Amino acid sequence: MAASPDKKKAPIIVKKIKKGGAGAHGGSWKVAYADFVTAMMAFFLLMWLINSTPQEKKKEIASYFQDFALFDNRGSSIIPMDVSGMNTPGAVVEPLSVNPDVVPGGPADQGAEAAAKELAAKAKEKAAKQLEGELQSDVPELKDQFMVSRQDDAIRVEIVENGGGKPLFPAGRTELTPEAKKAVDAVASRLTTEKVFQNLKIAIEGHTDATPYPSDRYTNWDLSAERALSARREFDAAKFPPDRIVQVAGYAATKLLFRDNPADPRNRRISILIEPFAPKKAKADQAAAQAAPTEDPNVVKPKGNVLEQQIEKVYDKATETKK
Repeated sequence: MAASPDKKKAPIIVKKIKKGGAGAHGGSWKVAYADFVTAMMAFFLLMWLINSTPQEKKKEIASYFQDFALFDNRGSSIIPMDVSGMNTPGAVVEPLSVNPDVVPGGPADQGAEAAAKELAAKAKEKAAKQLEGELQSDVPELKDQFMVSRQDDAIRVEIVENGGGKPLFPAGRTELTPEAKKAVDAVASRLTTEKVFQNLKIAIEGHTDATPYPSDRYTNWDLSAERALSARREFDAAKFPPDRIVQVAGYAATKLLFRDNPADPRNRRISILIEPFAPKKAKADQAAAQAAPTEDPNVVKPKGNVLEQQIEKVYDKATETKK
């Protein structure tokens, strides 16, 4: 029996699958792009604010993050913060640091302090030798009577007598000899003109040897003190600023220069003690200090973070433009 035509041809079923609308025309990529644009805007805004921040404020911000710790030994914050109500965990003994060299009092801190002291000592030693050479060239006939040395943090200039017939004072007298006046004038001139010694205070001392003065009413104490005063008057005659002289004293034979020979004529001397001084700054530091704006003590500084203040300024300008 032949099959019917309806059974020979099977029906064709076409199944269409509709895909979702999250393809090329979806909206999920817009969220990611918006986040990216926001992050880039925040980044460039931060770069602009950092570039417009003064150098002093940058140093304060860097110091804050360098010394920052959450609980103990926290750095000097540029934002006032009250952490008195916070409970410090008992397990935290001291702040942890990835680099221990930045901890105050650590190896790097001690090394930097030692290096600074060594640099200052070398600068003072160099200044003392340079001053001695200049004085010897100014008064060559008395070059053997100048002795310049570093004493602790100060510099001491000694004008000594010698046994060659060039005394600083006549025997038992307090008036300076012509040679001694030249020596004192040379010291006063150098301490006035040399930049490293300008504006530094000095002390003038008078010293004698251990030979007692023949009079009981007038002793080596009186003699040394009056000789120091004579040297001070010569400083005044040389136009040395009087406000830079802070002390004039006589020490008799209590501070002998040559203790092995108390009667040595070189113990009879005039000493000029120059107060401690700091080595000259580098040219770059001087230029930065001169370029830095001076702060007016009468102006009240606004409180708050520097970045917050800059952001507020940008916001104010933006709102003014829209208006």
